[in-house]
Amino acid sequence: MKRFSIYLVSLGLVFSGMQFSVAAADCKGKSQSSCTSDSKCTWVKGFERKNKDGKKSDVKAHCRAKGKLGNNAAGKKERE
Repeated sequence: MKRFSIYLVSLGLVFSGMQFSVAAADCKGKSQSSCTSDSKCTWVKGFERKNKDGKKSDVKAHCRAKGKLGNNAAGKKERE
């Protein structure tokens, strides 16, 4: 019985991870106009960052999946 419950929990974790990766794949490679028109995606502007060795590198603008807000984060937004 204990093995079965561990199996079910593991299976649930696998499927929850698959849902996020499918959403990320839906947004990857979209143009800015198609990205902003999709409610599941958000457009990230390009920016410059420093690597570990202190060198600057450019991060290109891209489309990515919107993150899900947890209960705690949603509660904080409502209070503000």
